[in-house]
Amino acid sequence: MRSRTFNKKAVAEGADSNDLYKNLEIEINPFCLSRGSNFAFEGSATARHAWRYLDLSPHVAYMADVVQRTIREDMLEESRYLRSHGQARSAIKEVVEMPDAQVDRVIRSIQNNKGELSGAMRKELPILEAPGLWEAIVAAVQLAFEVGPQSDAADKYDGTRKSVL
Repeated sequence: MRSRTFNKKAVAEGADSNDLYKNLEIEINPFCLSRGSNFAFEGSATARHAWRYLDLSPHVAYMADVVQRTIREDMLEESRYLRSHGQARSAIKEVVEMPDAQVDRVIRSIQNNKGELSGAMRKELPILEAPGLWEAIVAAVQLAFEVGPQSDAADKYDGTRKSVL
């Protein structure tokens, strides 16, 4: 059985590690060995001041700042993108009728290929090669993302909605 104690004064004076243990009792407990540990801490009364009432004020302030930035910046940007995406989807459906999954692929293709019709899209949707159709779709998508969302949460309350294009 081994017993060492922690000396607060030695810590304040910057003592080496051998002088730090004078009031902290550590003992090897045979019962703990059978459960996978050989450490038993008997100085909880001495250490209670350190862990009982933790001052987490800096952590709370940091988390509040992260949440505030997430709501004000990231979620606002995501909301604007989703609304613009929805408007682009509606604009494409006014030009040509297709399922939402294909419309989303067309929007991604326009964004990834800078408005050029890719070979994969030509094979999957040959209708897009019709004269003027691809250009009209690209213009509608670009308008939706350049202008930004044309509706706001306040529009839901007065029943009016601005046109997509």
